[in-house]
Amino acid sequence: MVYRLEAYNSRKGFTSVTGNGPLADGALLAPHLLPDCLRRAALDVAARHQPPHVRRRHLIQEMAQQYRRELSEPELLESLFLPP
Repeated sequence: MVYRLEAYNSRKGFTSVTGNGPLADGALLAPHLLPDCLRRAALDVAARHQPPHVRRRHLIQEMAQQYRRELSEPELLESLFLPP
């Protein structure tokens, strides 16, 4: 026995599951593979759809790492009070 997957999007009706996930619309799955594949698909979708405040925090942390400079205390104070 196999199961055929029908992906449903509440906004668009029946449609394909998110792009690079482990499942595709119309896929045939053996019963023993179904729970694992569904769990992976749910985790994949949840990871991609972060709330805006979480996404913003991650982007700010990335920028902080990218532009980080190691300065001594005098160098830091000098950089704060000198005109650009």
